[in-house]
Amino acid sequence: MQSREGFNVPPQSYWMASVPFTQYEPLTGNLDVDVVIVGGGITGITSAFLLKQSGLKVALLEATRILHGTTGHTTAKVTAQHDIIYYTIKSKMDQESAEQYAKANQAAISAIDTIIQQNNIDCDFSWQPAYVYTQDEN
Repeated sequence: MQSREGFNVPPQSYWMASVPFTQYEPLTGNLDVDVVIVGGGITGITSAFLLKQSGLKVALLEATRILHGTTGHTTAKVTAQHDIIYYTIKSKMDQESAEQYAKANQAAISAIDTIIQQNNIDCDFSWQPAYVYTQDEN
């Protein structure tokens, strides 16, 4: 897609087009908190959520809009299949390290599922099969 000036314009994110717009008032004054999280993407929001669950007072600060940066332009696919990372870990470290990485990823996906279930989050999360294909036996 190109603009009238000939510059490439990315397509509008599905999430930004389909989710209600949110806007919050700017922070004025001081806050008394235990932890400040800077960045309102999925990583910042998840960190703030988990820290708050652990009993800490948390402030989440975002310069522009919550979930409107990298997170807002994601496919939202949650997967443990990250390109050829397992091959890279195995070749640079060892098989056990690659397996630990895989287990950590699966545990993270299970944790996401648990958070969704426990908090009744309406987000269409579902477990789906995933496949990796290759033309090379290695």
